[in-house]
Amino acid sequence: MALRFNKEITSELPSLLTQFECLKSYALKNITFTFSVYKNGIPGKHKSDYRNILYIKGVADEQEFRSSLVSLISEVPEGHELAFNSHIIINSKHYHIPLVDFSNKQFTNDFKKKITEFVNIKGGTLNIFRSGRSFHGYHDLLLSEPDWYHYIADLLFLNSSINSPRGRLPKLMLPKAWYLVDMFWIAHSLKQHFSALRLTCNTKAYIHKPTFHSKITSNHFEPKTPRT
Repeated sequence: MALRFNKEITSELPSLLTQFECLKSYALKNITFTFSVYKNGIPGKHKSDYRNILYIKGVADEQEFRSSLVSLISEVPEGHELAFNSHIIINSKHYHIPLVDFSNKQFTNDFKKKITEFVNIKGGTLNIFRSGRSFHGYHDLLLSEPDWYHYIADLLFLNSSINSPRGRLPKLMLPKAWYLVDMFWIAHSLKQHFSALRLTCNTKAYIHKPTFHSKITSNHFEPKTPRT
């Protein structure tokens, strides 16, 4: 059975990452990007069978990054997916580019308002991709590992800021669709010590490969040097 993706067509990720403000002070050849190959587990169990970590490192420019990504995609086994990981390595130090897996199916004004408020607090630019049934976020920030955990915790607070359609219904009892950020995805991120967002579409679990949708920029963009 043929794979559902064309290995010659890559996402906008190479040009996005190589132009991130938070990475411009570093030579691209000194940055190691990490990726995951995974197979979805039993539906409803919210558990992947395993993750195999792959790397792109020592590339000179966007073209070489793109070529390396095409190579990774072409080697993904049938029935598996390739995801970009938040964890990156620069000059032997470990950092994260914060990612977000949203639950919303529609890009409503209220959804945009909540995200904009969050970005204005965090700074930087959040690049939003349409994943098929919801949206993914790539935040143009470079965080130390401790700061990344704080970021993930703040995503939980972002969920707690929504208003329940049933008024006093406890937050933990809300259906998944009423959260801004996927709670199971947050749990996976904490358990594996990095976040991941899918790049491919090889299985029937997904509608299509994520594609760029829009970006939200903070009104006080200030690239910061991450704490070590």
